[in-house]
Amino acid sequence: MYGSSSGGRTAAIGDIDPGVSLPYLVSRPDPSDRLSPDHHWKPIGFSGAALARRLHTGRILDVRTISTASGRARVIVLRTDHGRLLLPAAQVKALLGLRSLWFSIGTLSLDSSPPSRTPASRAVLLQAVARALDPVQLEWKRLGQPWHETASLKPNNAGDLTLVVHPRKPTLYRLIVGTVPTPTIALRPVR
Repeated sequence: MYGSSSGGRTAAIGDIDPGVSLPYLVSRPDPSDRLSPDHHWKPIGFSGAALARRLHTGRILDVRTISTASGRARVIVLRTDHGRLLLPAAQVKALLGLRSLWFSIGTLSLDSSPPSRTPASRAVLLQAVARALDPVQLEWKRLGQPWHETASLKPNNAGDLTLVVHPRKPTLYRLIVGTVPTPTIALRPVR
């Protein structure tokens, strides 16, 4: 088999063909792969609705990646409004136009249900999910200003985050991983 990039680790034959086991075709580090122009991919962002359209599913509520021992995607687990759906990673790769099985799908969301109007002296709790993504940052901005970054955020093992913000003036908030942001949430303090 030929591949332009191993992602830094070759695949075992069982990762490619789960029914085959050959002791000489095992996963091994491939340090020279860093020289390949295909070694690093940039994140690709999809809204839940766009991902559902591309994968031909109902509304996606959550997504997880099950990977092989060498780190390649094996199965994508979707929780949709119609129930749980398991998609082979090769099918997802084709539907999303990805170059290999060396991918994972993370979840990044910022709860859009906090009160939009809040007392100026009160802290507001924002609920978020950042699963299988790193590093995650909260950004904020006021009208006519650029985005400001906060420190990197560390979600719990389930990917959940609770963020405390203190908007003193109308402020927009979003999460961002690399260049992929969530939709913004607007908070307007009331005096």
